[in-house]
Amino acid sequence: MTLSPWTAKLREWQARAVSRVLTHAHPDFLATATPAAGKTRFALRIAHQYLADRVASRVLVICPTNHLRTQWATAAGLVGIQLDPVLTNEQAVEARDYHGAVVTYQQVCLAPAVFQRACRSRPTLLIFDELHHAGEGKDWGNALRDAFDEAIRESVCRPILFPSYEGELAWLSEGREHRATFEDGLSFELQRERLKTALLQDSWLGPVITDAHAELRRLRKREQPDAGGLIVAMNQDHARQVAELVGRITGSRAHVAVSDDPSASKTISTFAQHKTQQWLVAVNMVSEGVDIPRLRVGVYATNVLTEMYFRQVVGRFVRMQEGLLKPQRAWLYLPKDATLVHYAKRIKAERDHVLEELMPSVQRTLFGTAATSLKEYIPLHGVARMDTLIGEDEAEPAGEGKGVAEPPVALHDKKN
Repeated sequence: MTLSPWTAKLREWQARAVSRVLTHAHPDFLATATPAAGKTRFALRIAHQYLADRVASRVLVICPTNHLRTQWATAAGLVGIQLDPVLTNEQAVEARDYHGAVVTYQQVCLAPAVFQRACRSRPTLLIFDELHHAGEGKDWGNALRDAFDEAIRESVCRPILFPSYEGELAWLSEGREHRATFEDGLSFELQRERLKTALLQDSWLGPVITDAHAELRRLRKREQPDAGGLIVAMNQDHARQVAELVGRITGSRAHVAVSDDPSASKTISTFAQHKTQQWLVAVNMVSEGVDIPRLRVGVYATNVLTEMYFRQVVGRFVRMQEGLLKPQRAWLYLPKDATLVHYAKRIKAERDHVLEELMPSVQRTLFGTAATSLKEYIPLHGVARMDTLIGEDEAEPAGEGKGVAEPPVALHDKKN
């Protein structure tokens, strides 16, 4: 298939990284960059060069979700690379009018031999997006090694502020009533119940969303007319509850994107493009990779407490946009839970770092399957109050190379 000349402009770090890849002595290259740095364009520039030089005759992108398959294929098409976003394991190889395909890690896990045969038949450049997924489960990691003989290894970001919220919370647990604020020392089980109580109570979450919406309105009026907001919820039922709460507060119900809804990807794409839409509520769908540059305000209303997940959510808000005045601050509203506050303060402390190594972290989801408790628990009441603004003294313009590190993109040149 013919390949159009590359015309897209590269950022300085991208040009330097491309040069490093093209002079790299080994077939594997790991690139780690901050959110919004442009890892996708960097990887596509490598793919374009490999195809043009006939170093590779096809490109295969492996990413976490089906939504990202479409996003990768669209981005590739804009630079003249045609990737099949709907390739199935039964097809095994894309049609000849494509330069390659985009598949998910799960697809590879289900049929590693299929991908191994396809890569052996034609020299293939492999692009691993969000490579930490290879370490989340032994099966996925082993399947990638079987399929690809896998081997593993820089930025325009907004400063982000974290308004954290206290509150008086009450709940029943095993027939006993508990009352506490986030400052009170509790056992781990009671800490979990306290957080869940806050997120389930409209009397606590309502004031947080009200403040977040006021900030979003200010931004849309004074700085960015199309600024958008995102609320990350605990689960699908909670997402719908939160969307209704947003409707009562703002007069316009938020759009909801949950993984079980087949139209979720379309909902996200529509929200990204329609400037009049203000709020999106999602569960996991936008935690990583999804590109909605207009997001400026968020509410962390989920009980997932892993640092990687928190950073992935933060990454949705830090993409600097051209044509807007700096510093283009973003806001992520959150409960004053000690774990979340710790993560926020770490991000604030790391603002001057260009690169950061992120090791796969063990999932610790509060009230999820791994934390199921048989004892009686009933949330009773919660009232929020603004407590601390984390990152306020860091709200100066973010220069190149500043920001929160995201998991890496890895390139692998798979030849016969």
